[in-house]
Amino acid sequence: MHCKSMDDRTSVLIAERDPSARSSLAELFRASQYRVGEAADYDAVVTQIKKDSSIEVVLIDIALPKWRSIVPYAKHNLPSAAIIAMGTVNLNAIVNDCQSLGVHEYLLKPLIFEDVMQAISRVMKRERPAG
Repeated sequence: MHCKSMDDRTSVLIAERDPSARSSLAELFRASQYRVGEAADYDAVVTQIKKDSSIEVVLIDIALPKWRSIVPYAKHNLPSAAIIAMGTVNLNAIVNDCQSLGVHEYLLKPLIFEDVMQAISRVMKRERPAG
């Protein structure tokens, strides 16, 4: 069971280096009734996670510096969260790297919001450790 705040909407953290992409995703999530946190770098991700332990979905841009450090930090501090990576490269090595770090899904950019929502749904249905 997730420990939700007073606001019982699903909480998503968008870790995306591109401000316009981050803003567009945030807007779409808010329109879909999600609570949204935004981060442009590792330090902002850490701040958001410390501020909100009820985050259920973390979207991570693999173009972010230190993205390989963000994944284990998020998994350790949000053990039941769905971790979804996104990037512009569709190479087996990248996908395997993501999987070895514990990423649940890898999405290819440019993102289609419906695909993002389907990935979240798939991951949320899977068995993950309780938070």
